[in-house]
Amino acid sequence: MPLHNFQLKGITVVSVPSVLPAAFAPKSHALALVTYTVGQSAISIYSGARYDHRRFVFSGAGNFGGIAWSPDGRWLLIDWQTADQWVFIRSAAVRRIDVRNIGNTFDSGPEHHATLAGWCCP
Repeated sequence: MPLHNFQLKGITVVSVPSVLPAAFAPKSHALALVTYTVGQSAISIYSGARYDHRRFVFSGAGNFGGIAWSPDGRWLLIDWQTADQWVFIRSAAVRRIDVRNIGNTFDSGPEHHATLAGWCCP
């Protein structure tokens, strides 16, 4: 797998084998970024004037299909496709809540994984 370099607003260079979803926090320049290496997905939040402050948030086996911030920026929702879960992470204290069995809950079936489309209704 090739190694990709990318820049956050032309300032910080991050080298990882694969970059997946990313989302800016509401009313902020902080960026949640999913990376994937050797069967493991991880989420880090980059912040600071030059995006040089990195805070590791969560990792798990397999793929994260998407991420979305709550409208108030207090929660980060992770679509953990491999585990068939949505993981809600409180951004301040890194507290987490898991919602399991997403495929059956939304009756999407094994061929069609429910897709995270964002956060509704502030």
